[in-house]
Amino acid sequence: MLIAGLIIACFSTSAHALLACNITNGNQTFAAGYISIPRNASPGQGVATLPPASFVMDCNFNGYAPLTNTGVLISIFKAGTPVAGMTDVYPTNISGLGVRYTVTANQCNEKTVIVTNGTGTLHCTMNGAQGVDLPIPATVTTQLVVTGAVTAGVLALTSIPKLNVDYQTSVEPGNTWSQTPVYSGTATGTIRQQSCSVVNSAQAITLPTVTTRSLAGSAGTVAGSKEFSVDLSCAAGAQVSITFTDATNPANTSTVLGLAAGSTATGVGIELRRVNDAKVAYGPDSAAPGTTSQWLVGAAPNGALSIPLSARYVRTTGTLASGLVKALATFTMSYN
Repeated sequence: MLIAGLIIACFSTSAHALLACNITNGNQTFAAGYISIPRNASPGQGVATLPPASFVMDCNFNGYAPLTNTGVLISIFKAGTPVAGMTDVYPTNISGLGVRYTVTANQCNEKTVIVTNGTGTLHCTMNGAQGVDLPIPATVTTQLVVTGAVTAGVLALTSIPKLNVDYQTSVEPGNTWSQTPVYSGTATGTIRQQSCSVVNSAQAITLPTVTTRSLAGSAGTVAGSKEFSVDLSCAAGAQVSITFTDATNPANTSTVLGLAAGSTATGVGIELRRVNDAKVAYGPDSAAPGTTSQWLVGAAPNGALSIPLSARYVRTTGTLASGLVKALATFTMSYN
């Protein structure tokens, strides 16, 4: 007896491969560094925005058919319950201080999303062959936001809300896969509420006109002094320090403030001196304790605090020539 059989195999060209995704560079610790909160900062006021933290949403199509695939990755970022009265700020371990998360992925449809009312969603269209990695670079930018009264003193930031991630895909609708969080919830940083506010924050100090003959000596010769002060309004309870920075050359750590744009004189700079006649040295724009050239002013009073200073011309090197002298300095307060 002859038995013949016919087997027909059918493969649908509309079949979908599975879209598999995960997180690379997750479980990060949030490092805030040293943050100084302005005195009398109001709820909702942002006090620091940290550099974006990078992570990658890694995807690929697996399965058998078809060889080329299209799908949508739906990334759902979750941060828990917002601070009462706010929709996009979440509590930290420090009472009165919260965080706002902004997620950016330029390959996704929305590009950027703020995590609001607990969630933020990105839709990312994927196209690629099976087994080929399809990375989606992304960042999260975290802003520290005042949510209420912050306790005076030096405070340690130790925790922020986890930034969890759930994935869904158009290939398998209705299914959700929890991923490694972008932020683990662990944080480091030092938070200090400023004890003082500046009364006269932008001053133009006009020095008297002098002749080149008065500066004709060797480098370091000075002339034309003018007194001024930095005036603060403070609340008691902290030691106040200050750092001056050369705004034209922030890397300057000398005691001579360099010439700014618009100066026409040469061979001269500006020197600041404290009330004890000590020269002011310059340092970086930082409130961190121990910053280069930072010096102690003293204990903050409950009221006005004045820092008396004087400015004068100082002979530097090079050809001494008459003309206009302009210089720019900023100052940063630190409280301990």
